[in-house]
Amino acid sequence: MQLNSMWALAGVLAVAGIAGGSDAAPLNGEFCSCNHQYEAGDLVHLLVDNPNRAENLPAGSEGKVLCGNPRFDKWVQVGFFDWDNGGRDLNHFCECGGIDSDGKGWWVRCNTLALGPALRHGACCLGDHCLAMFEPDCLNRGGEFLGRDIQCMPDLCGCGEPVDCPDLDGNGVVDIQDAHEFIFQFFGWRPEPPQDLNADCEVDGLDLILILDAVGHCVEPVEEPPAEAAPEPDPDPTGACCTGDECRIATEAECNGEWLGEAVTCDDVDCRVRAFDDEPLCKCGGQFRAGDRVTLLVDNPGRTGAVQNGRPELLRGARGVVLCADASGWDRVTVAWEGFRDHAPDDPRDRRDPTWFCDCGVYRGNGLNDLGIHVLETWIVDCENLLPGWREIDEVGACCLGDQCQPLPEADCLDRGGEWGGDRSPCSSETCAGEVLCHCDEQFAVGDEVELLVNAPLGHDDLPRGRRGHVICSWEHEEFGDLVLVRWWRAIGNRNLVDQCECGWRDPIHRDRLQIVQCEHIRLRNQ
Repeated sequence: MQLNSMWALAGVLAVAGIAGGSDAAPLNGEFCSCNHQYEAGDLVHLLVDNPNRAENLPAGSEGKVLCGNPRFDKWVQVGFFDWDNGGRDLNHFCECGGIDSDGKGWWVRCNTLALGPALRHGACCLGDHCLAMFEPDCLNRGGEFLGRDIQCMPDLCGCGEPVDCPDLDGNGVVDIQDAHEFIFQFFGWRPEPPQDLNADCEVDGLDLILILDAVGHCVEPVEEPPAEAAPEPDPDPTGACCTGDECRIATEAECNGEWLGEAVTCDDVDCRVRAFDDEPLCKCGGQFRAGDRVTLLVDNPGRTGAVQNGRPELLRGARGVVLCADASGWDRVTVAWEGFRDHAPDDPRDRRDPTWFCDCGVYRGNGLNDLGIHVLETWIVDCENLLPGWREIDEVGACCLGDQCQPLPEADCLDRGGEWGGDRSPCSSETCAGEVLCHCDEQFAVGDEVELLVNAPLGHDDLPRGRRGHVICSWEHEEFGDLVLVRWWRAIGNRNLVDQCECGWRDPIHRDRLQIVQCEHIRLRNQ
């Protein structure tokens, strides 16, 4: 066993005058390392393999926090369970905490740890079917999680009840096509696993015979929805009417200014901006015009917020007015936000003129001053993070209208014939592709928002733990196993990686910021 690194750390502590010895401060009070995010006795797990040159201490190893030292506050001593390679007599460097290491303690950096138990696969029963999944993913899908590291076995989740009418393709009748569907599932030519139709805990030829016996004798009626009479069109619809910089609701005939269309409300437009430019903006697919009111769907887009050294926060639900479209290659617009200012009023950056960021709209030189909007009350936001109009967004989520995604309330989405993704579900260019990946035990689908569980996976130094992104595709690698290609936020990517895809979206709209990770490196966002 080599303890050179540990004794080197001890030497550093001693030279710096940190070693406790008989003169050490009492081991009590507030925990003094890792920015006070831990307490002695907290359960933690490792995010990296063999930290500080430890031997046989892989990522996922669990232990309890022992102690810290305020003069070496980026380090903490952890006693790892079922591991006996720790350093001896290291507790005299502790100045807070003070739980005995019992020969299992090791000093590790704070950013190599996470609170709580390690997230590991385990058997998940989805009805009669068993899949290896993370516990949160299993529970989110209504399954029963049987425990970490438990393997799926043939009879683990029970055999269920025999299927009375094996209409596998869902066309309302049992026919030879259902036999074909079973065969395709059995040999893995479909992403869905084959079903144990006769409930004998075996998927075999007897299940196929059950289908053949039911052909022509079992019909599931297809319920047709009752026909609804088409609503009578309003012969004289009303909408927002801009007269100068004032807005009112009127019919087109009553409007003595610019009538903005049926059902458009004054909450959806700012007439003072509309007066400057009425052309659709050159970004966001022409969805917005200068003066349109919008609602923010995410917290702190870009570099706003407390996470950026105390800068002002721009939170989900904020209301703003669209001014112009960004001149860069990104699909985003500049918005004036209510109650927001980029930094303190006396900051010298107040004198800067960021108008060169705009390509179309009203954000052009002195025109902005004519609107009475300070340049530092604005912020550039991706189109996918904006909801048209000023709205309460508690019930807004991703709505798939074909292969297009738009953030809408559930009722609006269903009225337009869309598929609603749930409250607070995000839109991206990949959201509505929806194909379940054929790797990673089918945990992920194209467009899923995921977050990173480790730092620098596979050597990608620009991907820190917690970074978010959207799933693109997957494939199997000879050395690393199943790999997932993700489009990450603010990352250096490789455009050519999509050429490796075996399942998923092989031609995403945006090929920038693409990078691979292993399945265990990510989890679904907010689960």
